[in-house]
Amino acid sequence: GQRLTETHLSELLGVSRTPIRQALPVLARDRLIEASGAGFIVREVPQSEILECVEIGGLLESAAVKALADDGASRAVVTRLNQIIRIGDSILEKGFVNAEDCQPFHEMNEDFHALIVDAARRPLLIDMIDRLNFSHRSLPFMAFNEAHLVEVYQVWCVGHHQHRSMLGAIEKGDGFRPAAI
Repeated sequence: GQRLTETHLSELLGVSRTPIRQALPVLARDRLIEASGAGFIVREVPQSEILECVEIGGLLESAAVKALADDGASRAVVTRLNQIIRIGDSILEKGFVNAEDCQPFHEMNEDFHALIVDAARRPLLIDMIDRLNFSHRSLPFMAFNEAHLVEVYQVWCVGHHQHRSMLGAIEKGDGFRPAAI
């Protein structure tokens, strides 16, 4: 709920107020900030919206997996997806996670999904996923609380199992399988 002013932002960023004035409505359109009176405030994102974004992202990525499975993935894409999965395996194989695992797992997850989306070669789908990802880039990959490492490990295991299922659908050319993942 922090108030945003053109003057403060222009001073903070070292630019004139004109680009700030142009950027604020775009950020509001992307739901990162919201209009409030004569200005803007940083928007608080409710948990229900985060969950909705995850659900919508999953549906869009399922369409990317279907497209890739239907069109046939190159050997290079399949090889790289397998390499990425092995990175996830190495993080999870010890049977627990710690704070140091968060960044590598997040990077592995991002690389996996980005490769699928890019390899699907569907410009509109890529644009929709990019827009969803950009609008919620500031949202954490997962609220990482050391008191909940057992739950984090379990969630990551489920997600990584889904990675394997997606790769299996792509390798088998099974465009119907992603809808069930």
